[in-house]
Amino acid sequence: MKNEEVIKNFLQKKNARNLNLHTQHDGNKFVLVNYETPIAHIEGTDLWLNKCKYSPTTSKIQGQLAYQATQTDYTIVEYNQDKIDKKGGRR
Repeated sequence: MKNEEVIKNFLQKKNARNLNLHTQHDGNKFVLVNYETPIAHIEGTDLWLNKCKYSPTTSKIQGQLAYQATQTDYTIVEYNQDKIDKKGGRR
C-alpha cells in the first residue's frame, strides 16, 4: 500500500499500514505514525498535524496529508513545539 493510500484511509478513520506508515488508535484519538513518530491525529472534527521537521520523507508525508486534508471537513490544527495554528477545512 502506498503512503497516499494510507493517508486516505487515515482521513476516513480506517486502519491501514505499509512498511513505515500506519494508523493506530490511542484512546479517543486516531493516529497516523511514520516509523515510531506520530505525525497526525484526529480528535473529533479536528485533524492535528505535527509540522516538526524530522526527515525529507516525513516532510513529504506531512505535505501529502495537509493537501488531502484540505479536501475534507476537518479543521486542520498545525502544531510544532512553539506554535499552534488552526485552519478551516473545506467547510
